Amino acid sequence: MTTKVGVIGMGFIGADHLERLTKTIANVEVTAVCDIVPGKAQKVLDEQGLKAKDYADYHDVINDPNVEVIVCTASNEAHYEIVMAALKAGKFTFCEKPLALDAKECLDIIAEEKKYGHRNVTSRFMRHYA
Repeated sequence: MTTKVGVIGMGFIGADHLERLTKTIANVEVTAVCDIVPGKAQKVLDEQGLKAKDYADYHDVINDPNVEVIVCTASNEAHYEIVMAALKAGKFTFCEKPLALDAKECLDIIAEEKKYGHRNVTSRFMRHYA
């Protein structure tokens, strides 16, 4: 079974996640991407030789019925809004660090994800503890 993924944010980290999702993880298909900079997402898709729906608005990625998982690699200040919208839409989410900008937002996300069966993961490599 293939998991269909939407990536929101096509900067350096988003492009890196896109490459890893499509080249190193089995049974994953990136079906939608989005970036606030017009043309940026399509440019990354072209550079990596990929095809996916290129949306201008992240809500469209979240609401796309052909997307099961949201990968949030947008700018830090957008993480809270995107993750909350994805959780409320019933999507599984993977959020690049930081999850949010303060503890209250993080607690809000945790409370929201518990409503939907723990559908959020945040990435953080703690090099000091490796």
